[in-house]
Amino acid sequence: MNLRELEQLALDTDNELKDKNEWIKRYAGYANKILKNKKSILAVRKMFREVLPLYIYSSLGRAADVDVKEDEDDDIIGKNVTFDVRYKGQRVAIIKYKNDDLYICPEENTETWYDKKFDKEFLWSNKKDKSDKRGEEFRRFFQTYPPRKTEAGKKEHRCETALLTELSKTIGRNKQLKNIQPIRLVKSRFQLKTPFGASKGVPDYKKQYGGGIDIMCRTKHVNKPRLNVFELKDEYENPLEVMRQAVIYSVFVYRLLKTKEAENSKWWEIFGFKTPRELDNFNSVNAVVAMPNTGNNDESFAGSEIKLSDGGTIKLHYLWFKLERNEKTDKIKEDQIIDIKTSLFKKD
Repeated sequence: MNLRELEQLALDTDNELKDKNEWIKRYAGYANKILKNKKSILAVRKMFREVLPLYIYSSLGRAADVDVKEDEDDDIIGKNVTFDVRYKGQRVAIIKYKNDDLYICPEENTETWYDKKFDKEFLWSNKKDKSDKRGEEFRRFFQTYPPRKTEAGKKEHRCETALLTELSKTIGRNKQLKNIQPIRLVKSRFQLKTPFGASKGVPDYKKQYGGGIDIMCRTKHVNKPRLNVFELKDEYENPLEVMRQAVIYSVFVYRLLKTKEAENSKWWEIFGFKTPRELDNFNSVNAVVAMPNTGNNDESFAGSEIKLSDGGTIKLHYLWFKLERNEKTDKIKEDQIIDIKTSLFKKD
């Protein structure tokens, strides 16, 4: 595969978005609903904190499905505010807001995963910030870092969680990469759903059933904000094939932010960019392959650019890491990402 093939792939993806334009109205709807529901979501999110190693996730569907009536008082929290609770990247429960209280609904098969049975629904905490005993038991159980009975197919979840945790650090001396932060959806981790399936390296248009972007980040490079789309793998794979997936998703994000009818300015705000005028100068997305470091990595396209029909670019980059895996030990630690190497901040 050469750069010309990747350019053709980007062109094919862009043409699919032009031909199958139903996504425009759908994503405009997501943006409008998310911003309308933002106050309710934030109000509930402030009612609890992440208790590590449990992490809180949202999604386009969860953020858009909050029931807020147009004539409701600003202080009234809409119905159906929910969040995912994940352990090592895998969902283990859903948090629901009901009648000023928070309830947790564990996945029904937790005992087959962890030798532990939890009720289908129980109180997480109430308005007075008093935790229910069952909720406390749930949190403490996962604070022992229980291993799953089987880790088959779950290593990528662990890599994703560990990389998100590393990139989310805010203290410079403890952070391996500076000037980078994951994009959150109303203060929660999330994976942007796209209209494409990309696992086979071609833009397979699937409407609302497409794949999700593993990680999206904002970076600042020479004082310019950049949007980065990560395609993450838990083992070293052919970087060229992985780059195909990253390019497909990057073209979608680029086109989303260039399409006024899809409420691009609202997506710019949702993605955490604070200066609307920067959107006028937006013309590039970084497609990033993120994989374990083998010491003999193929970086054939590092720093290369793919030109799009409107003059925009997809810039190709790599990020290599080592996963330091920790199970329950005398000193309990989470999985950690160490020894990051990347082409992201090289002069371009």
